This record gives sequence, structure tokens and C-alpha cells, in this order.
Amino acid sequence: MPTPSTSRLRRRTTPAATAPPAGEAWTLPEPMLLGLTLLVAAAYVAYSFFSDGFYQHDEAAHYLNMRAFWHDPNVILGNWQKPGYKLLFVLPALLGPTALTVVNALVAAFTGYLAYKLAEAVGARVPLFAFVLLVAQPLWVQLSFRNYSEPISALLLTLAILLHYRDRRGIAALVLSYTVMIRQEFYPLLGLYGLWLLWQREGRAALALLVFPVVNHIWGWMATGDPLYLYTQIVGTSGTYQNAYARQGFEHYFVMALTIFGAVALTLFIVYLAQAVLYRQRVHGFILVPLAVYFLEHSVFQIESIPIGPSTGGNLRYLIVIAPLVAVLGGLAAERLPTLKPRAKLLAVLGPFVLAVLAFLRFAHNNITLTDEPDPVPVVTTLLAVALVFLPLRRRALLGATAAACLAVALLAVRPYTRSAEDAVMAQVAAWYRNSGLDGRPLLANHTMFYYFYGRPRQDFEPEARWITGTAVHEAPPGTVILWDSHYSYRPRLREDQVPHTYFLERPQQFRPLFDPIVTPDGRFGVLAFEKTAETPADSTNAPRP
Repeated sequence: MPTPSTSRLRRRTTPAATAPPAGEAWTLPEPMLLGLTLLVAAAYVAYSFFSDGFYQHDEAAHYLNMRAFWHDPNVILGNWQKPGYKLLFVLPALLGPTALTVVNALVAAFTGYLAYKLAEAVGARVPLFAFVLLVAQPLWVQLSFRNYSEPISALLLTLAILLHYRDRRGIAALVLSYTVMIRQEFYPLLGLYGLWLLWQREGRAALALLVFPVVNHIWGWMATGDPLYLYTQIVGTSGTYQNAYARQGFEHYFVMALTIFGAVALTLFIVYLAQAVLYRQRVHGFILVPLAVYFLEHSVFQIESIPIGPSTGGNLRYLIVIAPLVAVLGGLAAERLPTLKPRAKLLAVLGPFVLAVLAFLRFAHNNITLTDEPDPVPVVTTLLAVALVFLPLRRRALLGATAAACLAVALLAVRPYTRSAEDAVMAQVAAWYRNSGLDGRPLLANHTMFYYFYGRPRQDFEPEARWITGTAVHEAPPGTVILWDSHYSYRPRLREDQVPHTYFLERPQQFRPLFDPIVTPDGRFGVLAFEKTAETPADSTNAPRP
């Protein structure tokens, strides 16, 4: 039977850091690393002025939800709301969208800082590889300053793994525990880490994993009265979104990985896997396993034949949660290259990869899937990344070449988002409402961008604005303004009790148009505005129904 001292020694040496590879090493002094991190954050903020459109409307909706917190803290409860994310951002949200842009950019940049520290903790000789491979990833750059939970989730996951490698298991467990208040997909990781901690006889750390799920459950129970709140949330999310969006197929994220992580980071990550198989190089399980579990989890959600879990629509941003881990492992692969003999063996893996890109990935994307439009960027950037692998350079020179390649890939692959025609219409509607003299009347409106461009969440209106539902329309007094849009106001597959625009048009004695329909040039989106002029008849057959 082991003594307590030998047991502690065994626990501490289980996930020990790798022995540093032979060859030159180069690390940055802490002030220089912090300065570089702040410089990257400033670059993200600067880019936000050029990319002033929206990746998705969720970034505006999250901002409004943060502001609504100050009216009712319970509004941030729920799977979409992500209370763990919102609690960290409700204070800067009070200062407005620009302040949030700066905070988001700092989160994205300091995730690069933590990727550097994690690479250093596992024995990297040039941990700056990891930093560079993260901060220049195309989708990471695109979302770096936007209001999404993925960057802060990535930061906390990286921090938890870093603390684990530094033998701070209790704090690592606490940080990982907090992540499930942001993303439910972390529950499998929570369970796996809990089993490992119990196997290592680290009971206190295992108990720490329960802290924030319990906090979330108690908060939800108090707010809703549901003693099974957490279970209801997890099961309810799968049920609500079971068929709400199209599933893209199990292979979806394998196909889109090049778009998400960029050619350089993805190629070097593939090289890392090849080094493990072909050269028997060490595998960093506490980095690779979370990466693989999270990736496969979202791939399973995309299976079309047997629906499992929520239908997430194949959103690419969900995968940037593991972007730092891809960068760290890719960085480790890169610094091994100068001492890897013979490098030609990598062609057994990289050759088929290039052929796959040429055959299947040489197309543009629409931020969800590939389109039929040819695009040379995936092929050009992949060839550039593969060529980088075979350059006969020492580590510091290879780092410079990698940074240059990452910059080139970013310049080719990152294209600023401009405001869509739908967003332009909603900005026009918000401006109309601001100048209409109708402020102060009851308002029914669903479109997120109306509230965003108007600068207020629903709760800031007096009286509080309501969603357009059959019940709300029926209860609305005469004088109520109704802003109906074709995107959010009628989605019967997702929400019940919504009202089609024909209901208002067929009842001119009760609803007066306030302006001619505003429609986008392609005819795919439109807004109608009505004033309710008479009470809805009490006869339930006349009440709004989808």
C-alpha cells in the first residue's frame, strides 16, 4: 500500500510536462509577452471598425440580454442566455457596445497569452508558436471583438488545462466547473475529468467540479420553482432545438475545419497527429482529449439520419472553443520539425490532405457550409502551410516563417463583414421609430436588430415592449405599435403562438398600417408596421393564431 507521500508523488507525476525537445529555445520576457498581447487586442479593436457588419444577430441579442440583466437578473438564465458568460460581461455592457468590443478583444488576445503559457507548461521550447497560431486563425479574428460566449469559453478551458498541468487541480476543477454555466457541451469533459480525479484519489478536486452546476441549479430552481431545473434545461434544450435548424451531417466540421482554424494551424495540428503515429512522439492527452471530445460532440449533433441532441445548424463559431488547443498542439508540432528525421514520412499524411483540399474544399463558404462557387484561397493557403512544414529552418527562423504564413492566410481568408440588407432595413425602421413621436406607446416588436439600433433592450421601454405573440396582440390596448418582420415574427417551428402578417392585413378595422412595407432589394426580408386601432373582439375565434 503506498504511503501518503508516495501517493502524492504519483499523483503529481501522472500528467507531467513533456521533456523539452532538443535544440534551441526561445521565450519572451513577461513584459514583452504582455505588450504583444495588448498589441493584438488593439489590432482586433482596429479591425472592428472595418468589419462593422454582424456575423449573426446573436451578438446584438447577447448585448441586449446583458443590459436587461439590470432589470431582472433572472433573464440571463437558460441555455441560450448562458449565465456564466453574461455574469462576466454585464458590467462592461453598461458602458455600451464600444466598451464590450474592447473587452471582447482583450479576452481573445489573452486567450493567446494563455495558449503561450500552456505550451510553456507542457515543455515547449518556443511557446510563441502557440500564440501566433491562435491569434491569426481566420474565424478567431472575425469573432475576436464580438459578443459571443465562445472566446471566453476558450479562455476558461485553456486556463483549466493550464492549471491542471501546474498541479493546481482543485482550481482547475473549479474553472472547468464554471464553464458548464456557459456551455452545456462541457458536461462530458466535466464527467471525464471527475473520473480521472477520483482515480487519482483527489476527492476534493472532484467535488469542486460540482460547485457551479449546483449554483446554477439552485439559482434556476429559485427563479422558476422547478426542483429539476438543471435537468429540465439540458433535456429541454435538446427538445426545443431538435428540429429547429438543418443538420449538416457528421462530416460537417471535418469539412469546415480549414475555414475555422485556417490552413497553417490545421496543417500543423495534422502534423502533430502524424508525429504521434509515425514518429512515436508524445501525445498530450489532457489537451488532445478535450479537443477531440468537444469536436466529436458537435459532429454527432450534425448527424442527419439519427437526430441526437440539439440541431445547431452547423454554426462554425462553436468550434473556436477548441481553437487554442489546436494552436498549442500545432505549435508543439512545429517546433519538433527541425529535429524530425526523416520529414518526408509526413507526406504519407499531408499528401492525402492536399488531395482532399483540391478535390472537396476548393470552394467559397457562406459561414456555415461550402458553396458551389470556386475559391482559390483554401488551396493556396493549404499549399503554403504544407510547404512551411518542409522548410529546412531552425526553430526561431521557422517561427518567423510561421508568423508570416499566418499573416498571409489571415489577409487572404479574413474578409470584413458588412451590414446585410436586412440590418440596413432594421436600422431604417429604428430611425423611423425614433423620429415618429410614438415613443411612450405600447410596443410589440420581435427583431433583435430593432432594439439594438434603437439602443435599448425591451425592458428599457416604458411601458416594457413585448414580443409579437397571439396573446400579446389580443391583450394590447388601442394605440399599440406593432413592428412585424419576416425573420423573427413568425417562426412556428421554433416558437408557438406567433402571428403571421396576414392576420393584421385581413383586419383593417383593427390595425392601421403606419408605413408601406419596407422590403430588401432581393425580396427575402420585409417589415410592416401597424397601429392597433380597436380592441380585439373577445370571441376567441378572432384571436390571433399562427
